[in-house]
Amino acid sequence: HGLLPKVYVKYLTDGARSLIPLYEGLPLSATTSYQLHSAGCVTADTCAEADIVLLETAPSGSMEEAWSQPSRSPSYFAERNFPEMLSFIQRMRGAGKVVTVADNAYANGGDLDLIRILDADHLLMDLQGYAGWNTNANTMGCAIAMGVCAFLYGEQGLFPDPASETQRRNFLISRYLEDACYQADVRQYVTEKIRPLGFDYFFTGEEEGEVRDLILAELQIRIKTELSSLADRIQICRLTLPWKRMFEIDLEALLS
Repeated sequence: HGLLPKVYVKYLTDGARSLIPLYEGLPLSATTSYQLHSAGCVTADTCAEADIVLLETAPSGSMEEAWSQPSRSPSYFAERNFPEMLSFIQRMRGAGKVVTVADNAYANGGDLDLIRILDADHLLMDLQGYAGWNTNANTMGCAIAMGVCAFLYGEQGLFPDPASETQRRNFLISRYLEDACYQADVRQYVTEKIRPLGFDYFFTGEEEGEVRDLILAELQIRIKTELSSLADRIQICRLTLPWKRMFEIDLEALLS
């Protein structure tokens, strides 16, 4: 459409700007700039002039792996201001801004504390985008793309498209399930459970076999515990292990 969406970047802690994420070689602020440019966006100097607000959850100190959370580092639990974040999200949504979250606090999975806080305040579906998977760059690219999609085709977008909006909402639920619930929690838990069954992290048998069933059962539990505000509205309609290993799942979910 020849548009250049304006994006305001909000860090949960200002010190995160200079963080070099795991598996990457550039400071977070530089990667953010490149990702926005690649998505056809420009940086907004203030949230007032922005079309989209990109919230980044990274710490100021060293990034850790998601399986090791909760972190004991002050850069995670002291420097990141969650109460201010909640207030900021509510203000931005009240102002009609698209809000998308790049959950780059950890590598290889989302921040469960963040998910629990959003769930407790019933804000999970107030976001237009969320991603928190393997690397910071992949997480950021996904979150930005979801924000742009909502800005263009969302319910309050420039070109509202109900089908696109439904797909975005379902994809948002899938991200909570896969990035936060699976990658940060269920993956490690089930990996330990399957060893006595003759499986391991790199071999899970069939795409839709015994290991898949264990993962599905654990995700159903996490829906009730981690996504409780939406528990009666979430349906997992497809889950497979496409590469027959624990690293990734192929998941599709619906929100009623």
